[in-house]
Amino acid sequence: MDWTIGETAEVAPLVPLLAQMHAIHVAARPDLFRLPPDHSAYAAELEGMLGDGMTAVVAEGPGAAALGYAVLAIEERAASALCLPRRWGVLHHVAVDAAWRGRGIGAALLAEAVERARAAGASHVSGSHWAFNDASAALMRRAGLSPYLVPVGAPLSP
Repeated sequence: MDWTIGETAEVAPLVPLLAQMHAIHVAARPDLFRLPPDHSAYAAELEGMLGDGMTAVVAEGPGAAALGYAVLAIEERAASALCLPRRWGVLHHVAVDAAWRGRGIGAALLAEAVERARAAGASHVSGSHWAFNDASAALMRRAGLSPYLVPVGAPLSP
């Protein structure tokens, strides 16, 4: 294994990875996503997430290059008349550099995020992926995540 997993607060190394991930979304759903004019929008997105208390775990390779990352948030909901109280981890991003896919980096990032959620007192972890993202679906399935709430939708004509 020529990479390690750790935590980062630095967004700059993650920007090219988010750009790769976002390009997949733009290609699949141009009706919803667009490319920003420059990479500063990716940095702002990541800074906002980390500024809101989310955690970024990163896979670093040779020369400390970021090969992949995952963003985890811890959510809490108080008890209500209908629901029990709960604390859970939410995976917001999982991205691996295209040149490094298929080497277990995504699985290692998910495992680290799950462990951090557990250490934060979460009872479970959830995430989501777009229906077109077969690679993400397979990664999450291999990590033991399975659908428990399935959003559906349709565009509305004007």
